[in-house]
Amino acid sequence: MLLQPAMSSAQTTATANVGSLHRLAGERYADGDLPGATQLYLEIAQIETSHGARAQAFVTAGWLQHLQQMDLAALDSLTQALTIDPQYPFDASHYNRDFEVLYQRALDEVARRRLRQAAQRIQESLVAMEAEQDSVARLRLQEALALTPDSAVAIYNLALLDLRQGAEDQAMTGFERVASLTFNEASTAAANLRAKAQTSIGVIFFNRGEWQDAEEAFLEATRAHPEDVLAWKNLGLVRLEQDNYPAAVQALETAIRLDPADPGLALNLADALIDSARGPEAVNLLTGSLERHPRNAALWSSLGRAQHQLGSSEQATLAFQRAIEADPENLEAEAAPAAVQIARIRYQQGAYETAIESARQAARWDPGYAAAWHVLGLAQQAAGDLDGAATSLDRATTLEPTRADFFLDLGHVLVANRALQPAEAAFSRALALDPDSETARTNLEIVRGRLVTERAIVSGSIAAPRAQSRPIAPKKIGLRFVELNYKKLNLRGALVDNVNKKSPAARAGLRKGDLILWLGQYGLLSDKDFFEYLKRSPPGDTLDLQYLRDGKLYEASLELR
Repeated sequence: MLLQPAMSSAQTTATANVGSLHRLAGERYADGDLPGATQLYLEIAQIETSHGARAQAFVTAGWLQHLQQMDLAALDSLTQALTIDPQYPFDASHYNRDFEVLYQRALDEVARRRLRQAAQRIQESLVAMEAEQDSVARLRLQEALALTPDSAVAIYNLALLDLRQGAEDQAMTGFERVASLTFNEASTAAANLRAKAQTSIGVIFFNRGEWQDAEEAFLEATRAHPEDVLAWKNLGLVRLEQDNYPAAVQALETAIRLDPADPGLALNLADALIDSARGPEAVNLLTGSLERHPRNAALWSSLGRAQHQLGSSEQATLAFQRAIEADPENLEAEAAPAAVQIARIRYQQGAYETAIESARQAARWDPGYAAAWHVLGLAQQAAGDLDGAATSLDRATTLEPTRADFFLDLGHVLVANRALQPAEAAFSRALALDPDSETARTNLEIVRGRLVTERAIVSGSIAAPRAQSRPIAPKKIGLRFVELNYKKLNLRGALVDNVNKKSPAARAGLRKGDLILWLGQYGLLSDKDFFEYLKRSPPGDTLDLQYLRDGKLYEASLELR
C-alpha cells in the first residue's frame, strides 16, 4: 500500500473551509438566496487549489449572476474562469441559450487577451534577440507559445533563434511547422510568413550543399509571396551553384525589378551575366548601378571583371583602380582582389615589374590572400627572380593547400631553380590533388628522370660525355640568346631572344622568351653553358631540351646539322 505524505494543518484547514463553503453555498442556493450563494462561490474560486476547481466555481458564480440578470458580472466571472482554464469543459446542455452566448463572448475575449499577451511576449523576444540576449528571447517565446500554442510568428522566431544557436535540425522542424500552419491561410501576413519560413528552409539546405532541395524551398517562397526579393535572390544564387545560368539570370532579374536600387542585387545579376558570357549586358547593368552608387568598390570590381571578359584590358584596369580608390584600406575586402586582377593583367601583358608591385600591395593589404602570393610568384619568375618566386608560390600553397595549379607553378619554379627534390614533392602533391592532370604527371616523370640521371652521374654509373673535336657552330642551330648577367639576376638557364625560321630550333618548337633549362642530361646555368655543351655533340645528333614557357615545363628534340 502506497503511503501519501501527511497533510499539513494549513492544508487541512483550507480543505475543510472549502468543503464548508460548498455546503453553505448549496444551502443558500436551495433557500433561493442567489446573491449569498454567488458571493460564496466567488470566495470558493479564490481559495480552491486546482485550476479546474477554481474555474468551475467562477462558472457557477457566473450562472447565478446570469439568473439575477447581472450579465456584465456574469461575463466577468466566465472570463476569469477561462483565463484560469482555457480548456474548461463547458456543457451547454446544463444552461440556457443566453448563458451559452455569454460563455462564447467570454471565450472570445480570453482568446483576444491571450493573443495580446502573446504578441507582447513576442515583441519582447524580438528586442532581446536584437540585443543578443538569447536566453531571455527564448523564455519570452516559450511564454508566448504557452498562451497561443499554434502561434506561427512565435514558432518562426523560435526557429530563427535555434538556427542562430546552431540547432539546425530543430530550426528546420520549426520552419516546416510554420509553413504547414500558414499553408491554408489566405491573409497577406500568413503568406509573407510562409515565404520567410520557406526561405529559411532553403538557406539551411543551401548551407548543406543540397542544391535541389534549396531551390525547391526558394521556389515555394516565391509562390507564397511573389514580391519577396530575398526569395528571388536566393533562388538565383542556388541556380548559379548548379551552373543553371539562364534560370539564375531570370530569377535575379525578377529580384532587381522588385528592388532596382539594391547594389547587391546588381552585383549578383552581373556575376550571373558574366558567368553566362553576357559581358555587354553586365557592363550596362553595372554602369547604371554605378551612377547611383559611384563609391561602391564591389560594383567597380565586377565591372572590371566584365570588361576583362570582353578583352578590354585597359578599361578593366581602370575599373579595378576605381575599386581600390573606393576601398583604399581594403576595409571592404575589395581593394586586395582588385589589385590582384591588375597584377594578372599586367603579367599577361609582360609588364612584370608593375605586376609585382600590384601583387605585393595586395599581399600587404591581406597577407592571407593566397591569390596575391600566387600571381606575385608568377611575375617574379617571369622577371627572373626565381628565389623570390619560389618563396611566394610556397606561401600560396601553404595558404591554399588544395590548389593543384599552385603546386604545379611552384614545381616549375623549383625546376628552374634546379631544386629537383622539392620540385618532385610539389608535382607529386599536384598530381595527388588532381589525378587527371597530365601536366603534373608528365612533369613528375621528367623531374624523377632528371634525379635518376644526376644520381647516376654522381655515382659514376654514367660517364660524363667528352668534348668532340668538331664543334657545331651556333648559327646552324638557329638560336640567339638574350645577353644577360644571369648570375646577377639570379636566373638559371638560357633565355631565347630569337629563333630563325625553318631552323632546327624552329622545327623543335622553340620561341622567343623560352628559358632552356636542360640540354641533354646537363642543367644550364646560362647561355654559355648551352654553347659549351653543344660542342660535345656532333652533327646528326638529336638533343633533348627541357624549357620553361609561360611558367610551364616543356620538352623538345633539337636535331643538329
